[in-house]
Amino acid sequence: MPRAIALLLAAVLPLSATAQDAIPEVALETGQEAGQETGRTAIFEDHAALRAFIDTHMAEGNLTEIYTRLSPDPVAAGEVARAQTVFDGRYDAPFEMSGYLFSTATPEGFREDVLVYWNADDDYVYMLLVTHQRADNLIVLRWQIETSHATVMQNL
Repeated sequence: MPRAIALLLAAVLPLSATAQDAIPEVALETGQEAGQETGRTAIFEDHAALRAFIDTHMAEGNLTEIYTRLSPDPVAAGEVARAQTVFDGRYDAPFEMSGYLFSTATPEGFREDVLVYWNADDDYVYMLLVTHQRADNLIVLRWQIETSHATVMQNL
């Protein structure tokens, strides 16, 4: 019964402007059994290497590479293509400028950042990153890209 109510509410409630403006969420194809290794590809030497990777691909408008590398599980190719198509259709100018809106770190190497990317057309894109710097590498534990500041900040 609760599921039926949730489905009914989802069908009748309007989407907020934030949800309508968002870059499409990408479904992950896990196929993983509980306790099984995920085969992470989001491993970098350090935070500078991660930023260089993201900055390069944001300037090129290459969300496909960002999704592929940062997602902890394989991503459905159709979902990534859809996100890339929406991104390409929405933005003309490259996102060559960036800065930190928020950054905090713990002594244990965990870090949470909100990056802001903007372009010459005054478009803004926000990225949430949760990372863990270990002795030999940096792992991206979670990431999210949105067109809404509020959406990213509510996930901190």
